[in-house]
Amino acid sequence: MYKEKRYEDFRELVNSSAKKYKNKTAFLLKNIDKTYIKIGYTELKDRYYTLCNYFLSKGYLGKRIAVIGENSFDWVLCYLAASTVGVVVPLDKELGEDDIKDFLDSSEAVAICHSKTQTDKIKDFERIDKISFSEARELSIPTVKPETAAVDAIEIRRDEMRILIFTSGTTGNSKGVCLSQY
Repeated sequence: MYKEKRYEDFRELVNSSAKKYKNKTAFLLKNIDKTYIKIGYTELKDRYYTLCNYFLSKGYLGKRIAVIGENSFDWVLCYLAASTVGVVVPLDKELGEDDIKDFLDSSEAVAICHSKTQTDKIKDFERIDKISFSEARELSIPTVKPETAAVDAIEIRRDEMRILIFTSGTTGNSKGVCLSQY
């Protein structure tokens, strides 16, 4: 019906959207004082590359990075960067502490990006790097035009696992479902 390009991966989608839509609004964030912040597609791309570069500097290339929290710009940004640099492990925000720990352990996640509401659930997990959404948002603000070469050099194969979602199976025990970006 529509002749739209099919993207191979999220990086291609981010870059193509920034080129096509430039400063049109990608996200509209509501402040506490009920004013709004507009995030354009070019800014999204710059923040994406900046956060990816931060993850690379932390040694997360090819590693599993969990994301847990409410639907938000910060969740999306962390999800995109984690799935580009390594494998993103999105976790349901309604999970209890024991389930979160089990999923982090079985996925072998090295880091978790989280909303403020999840802080108490993960505070005792010592083996994993914790990055709050507010930290990720700050870390993603580029001070100069972000370097793209290292991120663009990451090979994302069409059928390679880049997303690991835990879902309950027919036996009631959660199972990991492996997805590619394609």
